[in-house]
Amino acid sequence: PTGEVVIPPKRADVVHGAGMAALLGDGRFAAVFNLTPATSVSVIDTRERRFAGEIEAAGCGLVYAAGDRRVAMLCADGTLLLITLDERGAEAGRLRSEVFFDPEKDPLIEKPARRGSSLFFVSFEGFVHEVDLSGESPRFAAPWSLFNAGEREAGWRFGGVQPLALHEATGRLYALVHQGGADEHKEPGTEVAIYDVARRERVHTVSIGNLVGAFLAARMGLEAGGVGAWLLETLVPNPGADRIEVTQDAEPRLILVSQEAGTLGVHDAISGKFLRNVDDVGFFPGMISAPWR
Repeated sequence: PTGEVVIPPKRADVVHGAGMAALLGDGRFAAVFNLTPATSVSVIDTRERRFAGEIEAAGCGLVYAAGDRRVAMLCADGTLLLITLDERGAEAGRLRSEVFFDPEKDPLIEKPARRGSSLFFVSFEGFVHEVDLSGESPRFAAPWSLFNAGEREAGWRFGGVQPLALHEATGRLYALVHQGGADEHKEPGTEVAIYDVARRERVHTVSIGNLVGAFLAARMGLEAGGVGAWLLETLVPNPGADRIEVTQDAEPRLILVSQEAGTLGVHDAISGKFLRNVDDVGFFPGMISAPWR
């Protein structure tokens, strides 16, 4: 640690949460979401190491970076709130968008993927909502579906604890999917569906190996790829994965995690080919992240 800033004891603290805090574009200011249960934002000046103030935001929650001096928040009526900061971190203005999703019929999962100035949210029913935050007002693209009619008929759904990732350079979106029923947006995925966001279509599907079986095999000293490990991975029920991430380099890797195993699965993010497992990463792993720069 190189410093510390004391902030009001109001911050929201949830298990595996996204949108709890955000470092804004140039790194000067950080925003922290508060829930007491009143909703507000604490602003921290990282350069001067000071608490810049608290901004009330009734009816809106979570914080997402929307430029060097702007914070975006999702609101309970299906709109987006943009709060602009001045050079001291105080509120300089706010803008409330049009309604772009129905929070009663098809809420958004609060963990978006980012590409440049655009956020990609996916709804409980598997519809992608792209939000472009580059302009003065947010722009909303027409939603598109992760699934075709046949896949929906077969019960394919989107979900997981950290179910979405995006490789910025190629515009490939990675989504955890599984077959199930309604309200299963936290269930682990059995596959990773890969989409081209420009064409809005699926380009590849990756089957998820048995991370629990691989973890047990490693604990038992069985050689990876050997008969004993293969038998164990075949007999032990496969829970799939509930967290994914993609590295942002020229040869990206797709990382898969199950909360039931201390093993990471590593795939080539372009071809989907399984490369290796990384063992002994600890029990019940939390959120995973890869650097953007």
